[in-house]
Amino acid sequence: MGLCRLDTCCCCVNLDIGSKIIGFVWTLLAALVSALYAVPVALLQMPSSTMLFFSTVFITSLMQFITGCMMIVGLFQKRPALMWPWLTISWFLGGGLLLIACIGFVLLYIDERAGQSISYVSSAYVVYSLVLLYFTTVVRSRRDEIQDELKWQSGKRLMRPVALKENIYV
Repeated sequence: MGLCRLDTCCCCVNLDIGSKIIGFVWTLLAALVSALYAVPVALLQMPSSTMLFFSTVFITSLMQFITGCMMIVGLFQKRPALMWPWLTISWFLGGGLLLIACIGFVLLYIDERAGQSISYVSSAYVVYSLVLLYFTTVVRSRRDEIQDELKWQSGKRLMRPVALKENIYV
């Protein structure tokens, strides 16, 4: 593929262990964020714009949790198809957060009165999205490794030696 393929996670951990650690940590964080944002959404006592924001974060983190569980199962069972949903959601989330951060920085440039809160939020989104995109690259590299292993194993099974009959005289 044309995308970057890593050999290790964080320069010292192999991709298998690194991907599993990423899967567990990211899924646990998604569960915590889902629980944190579920309470205000359930109470329904806030303005509609705030409710829209909380609902969006809740649904996004719930999707990350579900696909994170699928990714963990895929890593342990060496089933690359189960990793694909998490990778897709993570790529879109990371790219979307970078886009939102860029819009925030442009707003800061256009209007100096926008305040420091936009600066802090945009900076946090940049860091969060870059970490997420790196983790996505690690998991995708592990997925590619598993696919290569499965292709090699299936090819190995197909190339069995042919048994020849003995005592054939020409």
